[in-house]
Amino acid sequence: MNLYVSNIAYEITEYDLREMFAPYGPTKVVLVKERFTGKSKGYGFVDIANEETCKKLIKHFNGKDFYGKIMSVSVARPRADKDNKPNKKGKHTVQDPVARGDKKNMKNNSKVFQFDRHQHNKDKG
Repeated sequence: MNLYVSNIAYEITEYDLREMFAPYGPTKVVLVKERFTGKSKGYGFVDIANEETCKKLIKHFNGKDFYGKIMSVSVARPRADKDNKPNKKGKHTVQDPVARGDKKNMKNNSKVFQFDRHQHNKDKG
């Protein structure tokens, strides 16, 4: 079972998070970090094999003060499928007319361009 741990202090490392959950036997601990800076985003995931242990962890750690911040621990939800869902402005995130269900413009936007390697070499030559 996967737990979502949020509102983690930014100075906490993945090692600190792993040590906090180590007595309960996590199989995997991931602290989510910024792509370019490597700094913590303030949340992470802990994978625990036993469901009963997960429930105890949620009761024990949810709402606890850890490095000056009140942590939130809950069962992680699966990621949402972004294929054909509109964003906050109502626009679809996928620009493919087939994925959007836009059959009206499907013929106009479904052109396939092919590159003829042999023709390209003849032109150079």
